[in-house]
Amino acid sequence: LKQVATVSEVLTQILLVRILRLARLARAVRLMVQFRVLWQLVQGLLHSVSTLLWTFLMVMILVYGFAIVGIETIHVDLSLPLDHPYNLAVTE
Repeated sequence: LKQVATVSEVLTQILLVRILRLARLARAVRLMVQFRVLWQLVQGLLHSVSTLLWTFLMVMILVYGFAIVGIETIHVDLSLPLDHPYNLAVTE
């Protein structure tokens, strides 16, 4: 009877080790699936870098152009008194 209990304990421990190995394998498979999605996201980002840089360049050119237009059109209006809110805002 004592040997049967010992064999049962050994089988329980072997089963526990097998379950832990299976859990570790399942975790590895899950990480591989997540890394595949992450890799696809990174590849998409890398393939779009040139488009993003050109878009950034175009936006900067537009901002620069509108800044020049703003500097040229927003100036002190001599037809208004110098303490008028518009002239005060322009001189700040």
